[in-house]
Amino acid sequence: MHNRKARRRAAALARRERARAQISAPGFLRAAALGTVAAGAMMFGYGRTAQAGPDACITVGNVATCQGNQSAGIASGTDFLVPPVTTLNVNTLNQAIAPAANVDGINFTSTTGITINADTGPFGINASGTGNGINAYVNGSGNITVNSSGTVTAGGDGILADVANNGIVTVNHTGNITAGRYGVFAENDGIG
Repeated sequence: MHNRKARRRAAALARRERARAQISAPGFLRAAALGTVAAGAMMFGYGRTAQAGPDACITVGNVATCQGNQSAGIASGTDFLVPPVTTLNVNTLNQAIAPAANVDGINFTSTTGITINADTGPFGINASGTGNGINAYVNGSGNITVNSSGTVTAGGDGILADVANNGIVTVNHTGNITAGRYGVFAENDGIG
């Protein structure tokens, strides 16, 4: 029995000595310090949102104006409400409109007539995947007018303007369009 107690004490003493050696090792101290820094960073960063997003569009009456950083793309229902907006102005950008793959650069969908006036300046629109550069769609009756200038590069259509029922589709563009499908596709599915 005495030998068993002695072996337990010796084993406990050896474990304590190994633990002390590990604590004083430079790698352990570095890991402990970095773990503390990481935990602090997670605690202070928790719940914060990113600040580097696109700028908000401003709506006055039935006109929405999108300027500055619109790099993630512009979409009705997300960046401005439809109704009341029937006219979208995009100008004074500080970088290209280049949303994630398969997302339109500018997407304006309504049940009534709409107008898009887009001047991207030197930056242009770059919609990759199946995204259209500009997508104007009236799911009902109403006219579509798209006035745009600047370079448009799209995996889908450069400019797609489509009225589901009755309306006139007008597209005026100045600048180069490179597209995976049509440069400009303007369609009236109804009569008129």
